[in-house]
Amino acid sequence: MSGGKRCFDNEPDENLEEQPCEERDDVEYENGTIYRGNWQGNVKNGKGVQYWPDGSAYEGLWKMNNACGRGNFTTANGDVFKGIWLND
Repeated sequence: MSGGKRCFDNEPDENLEEQPCEERDDVEYENGTIYRGNWQGNVKNGKGVQYWPDGSAYEGLWKMNNACGRGNFTTANGDVFKGIWLND
């Protein structure tokens, strides 16, 4: 791979194409959810934050469109859960 940075430098994933990780503008889905962060192709990979219409948010690592790795989930009422997420 030439040029761009990898989303997971220490975690090669044979299922991903060799594409650079890039940060893009916010993406708003039909249900009102907003994602801001890194993408690899059309997949959320790397660091990012997702906001839900109810006010909850997840900020942390993403892999293959799932929360995966260190991150914080904040509920709509402000409770914060910190931890390591696995394909959630």
